[in-house]
Amino acid sequence: MDIANRTGIITGAGSGIGGSLAIGFGQRGGNLLLVGRRHVPLEETAQMVRSVGGQAEVLDADITEPGAVERVAEVARQRGPVDLLVNNAGNVRAGHLEDLPEEDVLAMIALNLTAPILLTRALLAALKEAASPQGSVLLAVSSGIALTGLPFYTVYAATKSGISTPQTLPLRRGRADDQRQTLRPRRSYGARSRGGDLIMGLRTALP
Repeated sequence: MDIANRTGIITGAGSGIGGSLAIGFGQRGGNLLLVGRRHVPLEETAQMVRSVGGQAEVLDADITEPGAVERVAEVARQRGPVDLLVNNAGNVRAGHLEDLPEEDVLAMIALNLTAPILLTRALLAALKEAASPQGSVLLAVSSGIALTGLPFYTVYAATKSGISTPQTLPLRRGRADDQRQTLRPRRSYGARSRGGDLIMGLRTALP
């Protein structure tokens, strides 16, 4: 699948993996809506995307807040056909399960699992509509921890495992090809990484 010239959303795009992916897609002509809670890091990522030839718009949003998913989806649809959705935003709170505050457990579930599901649901029709002829890309950023249980990360592993579950999404109109992919990084990526490693891995994963 060709990942060049994509138009769509990257959540958690202000730093780390999301920022790296934004730059990587920007290098390939991406027109991106960068979503996150912190405006300044988002703007920094947007500037880097533009500097490598892409287009970028920033939207400040906490996608766990009521109504936020609908607002993000509406802004994305207004920008044109949506053929890219990267569900990257996430958080981790480590500790013995019996010692984790309930609000920490709920926060991980809300951002790592519920929000990506709801955002995917909100944009699935648009992804299908934009899929012809090259197909749309739906990317879930998971974690290696989802595959190997580690002490102190019970809830985090459960949420990342949830978005790793393979599922067939008919993102090509009239066909049922599975164009959903899960990225499980095994090392950290700095906010100013050029995104090359991640994009090369993504290109080998997509058909």
